[in-house]
Amino acid sequence: MKGFEVNGISYDSMSEFCKKFGFSYNKMRRLCRIYERAKKDPAIAARWLLNLDKLNRNSEPKTFIYIQEKELNAARQVIFRARKKAKRKKKLAKIMGLR
Repeated sequence: MKGFEVNGISYDSMSEFCKKFGFSYNKMRRLCRIYERAKKDPAIAARWLLNLDKLNRNSEPKTFIYIQEKELNAARQVIFRARKKAKRKKKLAKIMGLR
């Protein structure tokens, strides 16, 4: 990972930045993974975390990876709910003495 600069101070990595300011590394990584501009330049994500720039979640363009993950999560939810429904049916049938 290349370094970046925020307010004239150079940081070698996101980890170094997060340790200095006490932010969660995963929070910054998530911003870089979700938003297109932050993916290209981690300094933008750093400025969002420091509240130097305002993050407008609705107008920021999302990355393709984020959109794919969102679709995959929706598919997993459908499978999970179907399994849960099947278990409930099986449990109800057992209670009612149908099996």
